Amino acid sequence: MGLASQSACGQKEPMPEVSNPSPDPFLKERYDQLWAQSSKRIRSGTIEIDPVLAQGQPDRRRGMTLLFRPSPRVREQIAKCLEEVRQLEPDQHYYHPGELHVTFLSLFSASADHEAIFDRTDKFIAAVASCVRALNPFPLSFFGITASPAAIMVQSFTDATRLNAARDRLRDELCARGLSEGARERYRLEVAHMTALRFRHPLRNGIAFAQALEKMRNRDFGQTEIDSMELVKSDWYMSRAITQPLHVFQLGEP
Repeated sequence: MGLASQSACGQKEPMPEVSNPSPDPFLKERYDQLWAQSSKRIRSGTIEIDPVLAQGQPDRRRGMTLLFRPSPRVREQIAKCLEEVRQLEPDQHYYHPGELHVTFLSLFSASADHEAIFDRTDKFIAAVASCVRALNPFPLSFFGITASPAAIMVQSFTDATRLNAARDRLRDELCARGLSEGARERYRLEVAHMTALRFRHPLRNGIAFAQALEKMRNRDFGQTEIDSMELVKSDWYMSRAITQPLHVFQLGEP
């Protein structure tokens, strides 16, 4: 089970405009499928524990990610939600509000072998700039939670077809500029989820934890108008102490 499917370089298409914050049926179906499958594993305690987090050692991997962040109000609401479940499972890895983000595209997945990629940062910035200037600001609604065997995610909703077409347009641009190594290695994102918790220890009580999460399946965290994207260098977990901003892109700039 996954959140994505493979993608390859393709033909360039005009950058689509992302709009319409109403729940996209495709996104809702994917989130529901993820919850139906993963909630069973949470209840039984057969989760996937992150090996790096479990060791408690610094993550030496680094990657390059284009992302957008929820508003302070949305982050506040999500933090309250996390605090509720933290009472049940305090040993897990909870994202700080300042670490919450939605990945638009991973230009290079976090790896220990990363120096050569960051030598070309200026070229990646130019590729992204050539695409995002044609993408207008769009609303993103954060509503409910879902899960994978390894993490708990906040659901976000926008026009999935347009969002994914925008991602594909950037992949094509990276291919055209000879910068597609990471884009080919990374699976094709199809949703706009936001990871909020990762498992680093066995659950204390999977049934109680799943029941608490079930109550949050329809919680409204609010909406954010996405008018900019950040290109960052970070570890796998987007840790505040590690994440380094590389460039901020304003959407729709001439």
